[in-house]
Amino acid sequence: MSSPAGAPIGAPSGVLPQIPSPYTTTLLSVIIVFLVLATIAVAVRIYSARISSGEDWITKDLLLIIAALVVCYGSIIATITGAAVVGLNHFNLTRLGLKEGAQFTFKIYFADVIVTTTSSGLCKVSILEFYKRIFITKSFQIMCNVLIFLISAWMIGTFFTQLFSTSPISSAWHPERQLADANYDYPTALLAIFGIGIVLDFLVLCLPLRPISKLQLKMSKKIKIYAILWLGIFCAVCASVRFYYAHLQLDAVFVATAQQKATITVNSSLWSKLEPAASIIAACLPTYGPLLKNSNVGSLFKSAASFFSIRSKSRGSASDPSKAHRSDEYNGGVNRSWQELRPHKYDYETKIEAGSTQSYGETDASQIRTTSAFTVAHQGRE
Repeated sequence: MSSPAGAPIGAPSGVLPQIPSPYTTTLLSVIIVFLVLATIAVAVRIYSARISSGEDWITKDLLLIIAALVVCYGSIIATITGAAVVGLNHFNLTRLGLKEGAQFTFKIYFADVIVTTTSSGLCKVSILEFYKRIFITKSFQIMCNVLIFLISAWMIGTFFTQLFSTSPISSAWHPERQLADANYDYPTALLAIFGIGIVLDFLVLCLPLRPISKLQLKMSKKIKIYAILWLGIFCAVCASVRFYYAHLQLDAVFVATAQQKATITVNSSLWSKLEPAASIIAACLPTYGPLLKNSNVGSLFKSAASFFSIRSKSRGSASDPSKAHRSDEYNGGVNRSWQELRPHKYDYETKIEAGSTQSYGETDASQIRTTSAFTVAHQGRE
C-alpha cells in the first residue's frame, strides 16, 4: 500500500522522500547551451550562404541542417517539459505519484530515441549533400548516394524498431509490463541502433579522404582540410559515449540502486542530446569560407575556407554556366565574365614552304586552338 502521493510506506508522516529525478540542473544547462550554439552555427551558415551565393543560397544541405536543428529543438523541449512535470533533481511527488512520474519519463524516452536518431541522420545526410557540391566526380557522387540510402534506412529502421518494441505499444512506457509484452530483445536492438550510428559517423568522416588526397595541393594544405572535416569526430565521440551509457543503463535495470540508476540515466540522456547538437555545429563549420577569406583567424581555417569556397563556387558554375559571373566575392569585389573554354572541333595541319610566310585567320574567342608542331616542306632542286 502506498500513500496518496505515491510515496512508499515507511516515510515519516508529512515528509515526502527525496527520489532522484532523471532531469538534473546539469543536464538542462548543458543541453540548452549546446542548443543555443547549434542555433548560432546554423544562423551563421545561412548568412555565409547568402553573401556567397546571392539568390541561389538555398541548397539541399542547408535545408537538411535546418530540419535537423528543428528536430533537435523538439527533443530538448521534451526534456525541459519532463523536468517541469516530473521534477528537477528530485521527483515532485506533490504533482505526480511515483508511478505516474515514471510513466511520463518513459514516454519521453520512447520518443527520444526516434527524435535524436532522426536529427543525427538528417545532419549526416546534410554533410553528404555538402560533399556532393564540392567533389563532382561520378564515382564519389555514387558513394554519397549509397551512404544517404543507408542512413535513411537506419532512420526508418529505428522508427519501426522503437514503435513495435512492445505489444501493445503503450507497454513501452509502463515499466511493469515492458518485459512481459516485449516483441524481441529490445536492449540488444537498441544497442545495435546506436552501434550502427557510430559506424555511419565514421563512414561519413572517411568518405572525402581519397578525393582530397588527389587534389593538386601541398600536403600541408591537405592536412588542414582533413582537420576541418574531422572536426566532426566529436560527433562520433558523443555517439560512442552514448552507447557506453546506454549499455550501463540497460544493465543497471536489475542490479543498480535507485541513485545509481538516476546517475546513469542522466548521463545517457545528456550524451544522447549532445550528439545531434554537436553534429549540427560540426557540419556548419566547413561552410564558413566566405566569412573567413579576409580574416586572420588562423591558417588552418583560412586555407580550408578558401578551398571550400572556390570548389563550391566551381561546382555551381559547372552545373549552370550562366551563374559563373557570380564569383565577384572571390575576385576582389569585381564582376568578371567567364567564358567556357572548349577545344576546337577541327585539327589543322599547315604546310609552309621554305622561305614563305603563312598567316592565320581570326579564331573564335570562346575556343582554344593549340598547335603541337609545324611541318615545313623543303622543295629540293632537281
